[in-house]
Amino acid sequence: MTNNADIEIIAFIQNNSTKEVYQTVSERRTYTGGGKGVAKEPETEKNFAIYPNPAINQVTITFDEPLEKTTGIVICDYNGSIVRRYTAGQGVSEFHIDRPGLKEGLYLVRIVENGVIRGYRKLVISGR
Repeated sequence: MTNNADIEIIAFIQNNSTKEVYQTVSERRTYTGGGKGVAKEPETEKNFAIYPNPAINQVTITFDEPLEKTTGIVICDYNGSIVRRYTAGQGVSEFHIDRPGLKEGLYLVRIVENGVIRGYRKLVISGR
């Protein structure tokens, strides 16, 4: 592997019978080399959670610490196309998206600060 930034841990909970995905989580890690494990990305990454996931009519994004700056929240579809953009103001620690109007499927939520991606998570939209 030539680029350690390409490493990502992805886990999901899925019903084996129906194949419905109930919960997903992903985390970027940097390989430390020597077979000794992984280390977290630099502290510039924003730590946040998305729930419920899968979501239907509302998505809540919670940040571990209030945002220091106005921050962009970008939702991309599985092909990488931007489908929604939101702005969270300075000091926000919880951001609600009511009725995002997204079709069922897998999306990527990116947190962008000053044009730099500070973190991302997977989001599943379910119709049920």
